[in-house]
Amino acid sequence: MDDPLALLGKARAQALQGKEKAARSQWQMAEAILREKVAANALDHRRELAELLLESGDESDRAEAIALMQAEASHRR
Repeated sequence: MDDPLALLGKARAQALQGKEKAARSQWQMAEAILREKVAANALDHRRELAELLLESGDESDRAEAIALMQAEASHRR
């Protein structure tokens, strides 16, 4: 599956079912795909990657998520 948003949805559902290991795996796949898409095209999927990073709750990802959203906001102006 190469749809990162679908993978993220599956990860959320698995987490709600208590399947943390499966959820983390789906989450990591979604993040990897989004990172590839952002690297290939700086205008592609920055917002989605930022949301995924913020939702992860990992403090170390917060600064990257903010930078991605600032870049996205600057592009849309």
